[in-house]
Formats: sequence, structure tokens, C-alpha cells
Amino acid sequence: AKTIKVGDAFVYPKHANIVTHGPNATAQDVYDLTLQLSTAVKEKFNIELSREVLLLGEFKNAAGSRPAGFY
Repeated sequence: AKTIKVGDAFVYPKHANIVTHGPNATAQDVYDLTLQLSTAVKEKFNIELSREVLLLGEFKNAAGSRPAGFY
């Protein structure tokens, strides 16, 4: 999981539970990265992760078909 990167968003190399970003990352990059991480954890460990932060704005889901996470 520490090697997963979406756009300019990536997992902190020293701790897989920290998502960080470079100067060109978008909020959608960070959102998509967290979806990929959740999927990887579910597939490998059969554990469903729950989001601890609130999302501000609208984000496309992995299929790109509808907004998700609007608060």
C-alpha cells in the first residue's frame, strides 16, 4: 500500500495510514487514493475501513458515475 499513488497524492512512506500530497494533487486525487487503499485492505484482510474525516465538496466515485461524500 505504501507504493500506491494517484495523481500527486500518495501514501506516506513511513506509515501506511497517512495520506499526503505533492503540489499538484487535487482533492479528487486524495479521495481516489483513499478508495484504492480501502479496497486493498478489504481484499487482503477482509476488513472494512471507515472514514474518520469529513469530506467537503463533491467527489466522483471510483466508477466516475455519481457524486460521493458531500457534506
